[in-house]
Amino acid sequence: MREKPASLQSGQPAVARLTLSRSRRRSLLLLALCAPKLLSAQEDRFQDPDGPLPTAAAVLAKHSANYGDLKGRSALLYSGTITGTGVAAGTRFERYVDTAGKYLQRTLAGTTEVTAEGWTGSAAFRIARGAKMSVSRAQGAALRERGLAFGGIHSPSVEASAKATEWSDFFKCVCVKLWIKLAPGNARSELYDPQSGQLKGIVRNGTDADGRKEDRLVVFIAYREFEGIKVPVDILETDGKSEWRLTVDQVLWNPPTPARLTAGGAR
Repeated sequence: MREKPASLQSGQPAVARLTLSRSRRRSLLLLALCAPKLLSAQEDRFQDPDGPLPTAAAVLAKHSANYGDLKGRSALLYSGTITGTGVAAGTRFERYVDTAGKYLQRTLAGTTEVTAEGWTGSAAFRIARGAKMSVSRAQGAALRERGLAFGGIHSPSVEASAKATEWSDFFKCVCVKLWIKLAPGNARSELYDPQSGQLKGIVRNGTDADGRKEDRLVVFIAYREFEGIKVPVDILETDGKSEWRLTVDQVLWNPPTPARLTAGGAR
């Protein structure tokens, strides 16, 4: 049995503690501690499960069955409220992803766009209050990555790269950790509940805009079914320096491609 790590701050929204893997546990606990307002303590211990590690193919097949039938669905627009670092009270967000790998996220004050960022399929962009901002190589890679996993569903080539690496105790779930190659030089770890196949979280080890090492963490805290498909509706995102909580309240399947993602639209 493993030692119980120091508890995270209690009395906040109930998200279980993070102790990822033997090799990454310590650094990612420090990452979790950088988001004390969003993480709370759990007092249970972790034990390695009995039996062999499931294959990546078996885990992803179960995930696909759990997620729902995506036949005829090639794009998703979901929106809701966002709170966290640098976000004004009352801010909403819109996030678009599709099977072609395009991605767009906007934050809005009422109906006014505050920020926008995305990947058009060939280029990354960032916009703040109508002004185009520079995009570093690291930022461009991160934006492209967000469009490569449509709602937790990957392309056949991406799924073929998946490898099950270890058991991980991740936010009160004894998960299977998969290493997935998204593009040349771009990979991440995804954590799945082996019983349900549900995607619980994503860990990306990379560099920030200044070339410094950073760990990015996404936790899918809760799911809700929309038209037969299970969509994350409570999402925690943090890079150890900043954190955001996204609460989804609207989902639209197969919406028109946003103008910012069409030719010349990312301005």
